[in-house]
Amino acid sequence: MLVAGAAILWRRTVTWGAAAITAYNTMIVVILMDGRMVLRNAGEFLAETHTAEQVAIVAGGLIVYATSAKIDAARAAWLIRGGLLTFGIFALLFGTAHFAFMNLTAPLVPKWLPASSEFWGYATGLGHIAASPAILTGVRARLPATLLTVM
Repeated sequence: MLVAGAAILWRRTVTWGAAAITAYNTMIVVILMDGRMVLRNAGEFLAETHTAEQVAIVAGGLIVYATSAKIDAARAAWLIRGGLLTFGIFALLFGTAHFAFMNLTAPLVPKWLPASSEFWGYATGLGHIAASPAILTGVRARLPATLLTVM
């Protein structure tokens, strides 16, 4: 994963890195590991959000792959749109999880940040929820997607 992640940083290897991250997360993490967890805990939100985190990585990998690979324009557009829809829906899910599970979100916030951990938990949850419509519609989606990455 480190090599594939580093490969995304260079133009010559970006397509290979995106394909590797997408394939690994799809086959190993989502299907083999998380798939069993979701089936065992079908009604539990936490199991689904953990899987959603992995699917969001797959969506991002698809977007990067489609924008960098030498594939036909129709297929690239289809992959990009599918990745954006998936990532936008899961951004909404992540934001909702911040509010629903503040007891799990707040401890993840570094203590050195000003204001309370809960403040940052709610602020980042709101950021996810606010970014979702822009990503889903494609209207000014680059800035919200970049801010989610920075966050």
